[in-house]
Amino acid sequence: MAKINPIRQVFTLILIILGLWFSKLYAQASNPFVNHSWSMGAGYMTLHDSYLSPATYSGINLNLDVGESAFYKKCDEKISWDTRLRLSFGDTYNPAKTASVTYLGGTLGYATHYHFQPLTGLTIMTGAFVNVEGALKYNSRNVNNIGSGDFNTTLYASAIMRYKVRAERLHMNIQYELMTPVLGCMFIPQMGHSYYEIYENLPNDLDKVTHFSSFHNKQGIQGKFTLDFLFKSITLRAGLSHNNQTWLGNALKFKQSQYNILLGITYDIMRLGGKNSEK
Repeated sequence: MAKINPIRQVFTLILIILGLWFSKLYAQASNPFVNHSWSMGAGYMTLHDSYLSPATYSGINLNLDVGESAFYKKCDEKISWDTRLRLSFGDTYNPAKTASVTYLGGTLGYATHYHFQPLTGLTIMTGAFVNVEGALKYNSRNVNNIGSGDFNTTLYASAIMRYKVRAERLHMNIQYELMTPVLGCMFIPQMGHSYYEIYENLPNDLDKVTHFSSFHNKQGIQGKFTLDFLFKSITLRAGLSHNNQTWLGNALKFKQSQYNILLGITYDIMRLGGKNSEK
């Protein structure tokens, strides 16, 4: 399994997080009109965590997604930024229904996309997301390893297609988003290596639990199809989303899938703080 020096991994992690927040600070000085979106998702998820159990667990999944987007200043509405926050809850069971895994996860992401308009009403956006992702998983039956944690920073290639329908009585946006991981850094413990031992042996064990990730050990695809119905002062959203991820490390395999029905709203606001208040 490919690895890099742990110090370099931590340095890469710090650079990704700093880049995320510095870009966000710049974005806040851009176009004062910002689009906000809130959506709730409910559906089905499967989990496979060989650190906790050889079985695959499945059950319900609930998500809350919060997003902001706007165009950068002086980019003539060609380059936009996006921020995403996702909170996820899962209640899953093994096939025999004798044990459960409770899942709590969160994702913070920042993206930049370039906009193309090949046809009237059609916009295609290409770019990348930088995500910081974490999750806690608790196994109700496992005595030796009752819980595990996921933590990673990942650069995703991203593409979005949006088509605007403008009829006399129907104003609607049809959109599909697609993301796939390209590279990053992730935390994976060794089998039988307790979290207490990892903590006690830091930083000596850092190279054993941190891994460079790319196509060789992490694959996945995230997609979201939405229909936005535009009314006078608000936009109602309905859609479907899926998140399928597989990653490997330390002879352990992890797999996660989520399928959700989405309902939400989007709206535009104008920021009047700072220099924007003078416009």
